[in-house]
Amino acid sequence: MKIHIPAFKAMAKCNEHMNHGPLDIDLGPDVVEVVRCKDCQYYQDAKINKKGFLICPASGMEITETDYCSYGARMGKPRICEVLGVEPEEKFDAGSYKDAYADLYGTIRTNIGTLMDADRVCEIINHPDRIIRKPHWTEQEVERAKAIKMLYSEAESIEMYGFGIRVFNRKLVIATLDPSLFPSLRSNEIITLDEIIGGTE
Repeated sequence: MKIHIPAFKAMAKCNEHMNHGPLDIDLGPDVVEVVRCKDCQYYQDAKINKKGFLICPASGMEITETDYCSYGARMGKPRICEVLGVEPEEKFDAGSYKDAYADLYGTIRTNIGTLMDADRVCEIINHPDRIIRKPHWTEQEVERAKAIKMLYSEAESIEMYGFGIRVFNRKLVIATLDPSLFPSLRSNEIITLDEIIGGTE
């Protein structure tokens, strides 16, 4: 497991010895990320005891959402995600619902976290082709979008068009790129560079 420590600059002169640039530290193969209770498969079966405390069925201990222990096991993908062809927490559009998602427990929620109405849920279960998935941009694609904005300051959007990618603004096409630079871009899809830069995995 690797961790990133951002650069640090001390505010007081007496602490200047603590200044450092960004650091990437490899903690080794034996270090793993903990599973918080809210993401654990046992959390949904936790019961409240007579004193009002939430008790984990695996450890028998009192827990909160942010606790963790050696019994922690990440939840599997909810069945509804498999039916709809989406990942847990992945944003998608379905009719009038924008940025809907299936939470870790398999509940379909709107962009403000409320439950999606039953009619719409039935519709997308029976017609998963009506789900419009949001693209997930890789870190490389985000860096390439930033580079395009730096090289062509007037560039606004890109489009997968025929055998290439067009870089353009409202007035003209600025450049044509190799399609392998943006593998997440679908055919005839137009997306702004700002949307890519703001949408890394």
